[in-house]
Amino acid sequence: MKAKQILLGLSFCTVLASQSAFGQCAPVTSLFENFDSYETGNIVPNCWTRIVGNDSNNLAIVFGTVGNPAASGSKMLYQYAQLNSPASGTIAVLPEFSNVNAGTNWLKFKSKSTGAGSLDVGYVTDVANASTFVNIKTISIKNTVFTAPDATYSVAIPSTVPANARLAIRNYGTATGSHYIDDVSWETLPACVAPTDIAASEITKNSAKISWTASVTSPGNGYEIYYSTNNTYPTSATPATITGITGNSRTLSLAPSTAYYVWVRSACSGSESSDWTTTYVSLSTLCDYASISSVTGATVCPDTAATLSVAGDAGATFTWYDAATGGNVVGTGSSFTTPPLASTTTYYVSSSATASVQSVGLPSPSPLSTNTTASGVSNVGILFDAHVPFTLESVTLYPILQASSTAASLPGTVKIDVLNAAGTIVHTKTVSFTAYPANAPVAQIVNLGFPMIAGTNYRLRLSNFGWSSTGIAGFKIENGVANPAAIPGYPFALDGIVTLKSGVITAPPTNTPNFNLYHFFYDWKISTKCESPRVPVTATVGCLAVLDNHTKELLKLYPNPFKDILSISNVDNVKSISIIDTAGRVVKTIGKASKDINLSELKSGLYLVNLHYNDGSMRTVKVMKQ
Repeated sequence: MKAKQILLGLSFCTVLASQSAFGQCAPVTSLFENFDSYETGNIVPNCWTRIVGNDSNNLAIVFGTVGNPAASGSKMLYQYAQLNSPASGTIAVLPEFSNVNAGTNWLKFKSKSTGAGSLDVGYVTDVANASTFVNIKTISIKNTVFTAPDATYSVAIPSTVPANARLAIRNYGTATGSHYIDDVSWETLPACVAPTDIAASEITKNSAKISWTASVTSPGNGYEIYYSTNNTYPTSATPATITGITGNSRTLSLAPSTAYYVWVRSACSGSESSDWTTTYVSLSTLCDYASISSVTGATVCPDTAATLSVAGDAGATFTWYDAATGGNVVGTGSSFTTPPLASTTTYYVSSSATASVQSVGLPSPSPLSTNTTASGVSNVGILFDAHVPFTLESVTLYPILQASSTAASLPGTVKIDVLNAAGTIVHTKTVSFTAYPANAPVAQIVNLGFPMIAGTNYRLRLSNFGWSSTGIAGFKIENGVANPAAIPGYPFALDGIVTLKSGVITAPPTNTPNFNLYHFFYDWKISTKCESPRVPVTATVGCLAVLDNHTKELLKLYPNPFKDILSISNVDNVKSISIIDTAGRVVKTIGKASKDINLSELKSGLYLVNLHYNDGSMRTVKVMKQ
């Protein structure tokens, strides 16, 4: 019988329920639904319920097409919500399950999205009230086709769900995109289930920490990891790279400047393993930067400069910053003298090898170049991909005077930004220019020094001309109006480092390419300097009695490398000890110093041991844990 739509009525939502012709649906213990036995339109299957916001078309059964097929059969469920608009949110409420809180089942379905999005899996306690939705888990939907290996999603339903609750899938407008759902099942959990929420952190040049949420079926033989430099999904026959992992994390030893893909599975017994996680975690290790072996802070009286120092690999170049990330360069070299300080201040130092600088992009304006005006300047720019970390050292621009100007030249300022794919400004700099007549432009090199991390769809743009008071009318560009063919050279590339993909005029995240435009930025200078993570170095303002430096120099930490116990030759006048990892995080603090310190809980790797003395000074020693 054709599904019947029943209007229950809400102040700002519409609730539509599909039920059998015999009234209330009886609870069931299992389910499989592929939507093929129903008409298309703004309905859901019998015994399901629709809770929709301000557009009932946002939740419907639809036909698959050649370009957008269903997972099985010919139909699927369409679920949509506008970005950041909960009022347009939709909730698909499943039938009533008598075993909803047994703790033995999971909800499993296939899903895809036209763009990166997410769905919430949870339950409602009132099918006529969207506000009773309780989220169990948010699932990130990255795949765009049902045939992708990661197109199947599952959520184990805990026994804490109320007995009268109805499971539900919600699109709440946290990400724009059309979502499709097919092959929904409510079934008993397998005996061996993979862990979930796999993630990567603490990434260095030669290691990364992989963590996950424990499986709902505790694996007797622990967990196993498979990782590779390509994203081909492992099969059940693929041997694990690492076995017998007892915790919920493992630090991998990896090669520098390399992309990796990682999967995890449960090993429930010697003969039974779960599937590999349906989604992988991807990561890129840092470049092979020069290492820092030790840093030394200083203690000074108020309004006195402090000299900080660093040691590391031979030939390393050291750069000092005023912030842990971003910030400003305040010095270079193995030592840095601060300005007079009124209070304790922490600086940060990194190390790098000698940089090589290469050029990319059009070297200068072509004979067909034209001039920009102020109109629409905030959205124009050049779209580019950073394949590895690099520094955008400089670009060359050609500022043009107002046509009405009778001056030979006029000064002005312009802001230059780098935006990421989401439209967030990651670098910005205000630059001074001198503008010249259009028939006699003068090349002006702009030193940017923007450090870029690997990523796609960055945009380099001008965000403000400042023309009203300076006389700058615009800048030289290559314009498709004068040159109908695509700008010769697109995409401009340094193999394996950066690709300048096109001109771009639409705002992120659309970033619509335009191959007939090359905006402003000629002769890009790219530096492949490989820079280490920054290490904190503290200048303490205390003006206390200074400990005999000779005593500090005699201090030894041994054995190095160590296994569990690290010994200190002399802890006299040592007030406390802090242990710093290579990412600059404090991983352990010891309030009362002793000769032997137990560091057995630390993972293998490089650490900095900061010895804080009673006089306010500090000494740092590099150690390696086996």
